[in-house]
Amino acid sequence: MFYDGWLQDLLDNRQCYKWLDAELADDRSRQVLGAVIQYRLSADPMVLAPVIDSGRNHQGLYHPAGLFECSDDEIYIDAGAYDGDSIRWFKERVAKSL
Repeated sequence: MFYDGWLQDLLDNRQCYKWLDAELADDRSRQVLGAVIQYRLSADPMVLAPVIDSGRNHQGLYHPAGLFECSDDEIYIDAGAYDGDSIRWFKERVAKSL
């Protein structure tokens, strides 16, 4: 499973995680890191809820508010194969018709 080795990684790299926490530039980034570490310790997805900006839909997970803004002359390449949810998110944020 994708979570094999999480606990061992946290133990083996605890000094790296402490360093990373100290190097992060803002409280929000430290909050996200802390939530991810707590999730890896507990496997409880609810510990991630406070750091996921759900916004209007699930795209808050992949495109958190305030991370970047789209202008009217953006180019977007969606190489995924799901159902077009990412391109719909993009189209909602740019004025031009795609």
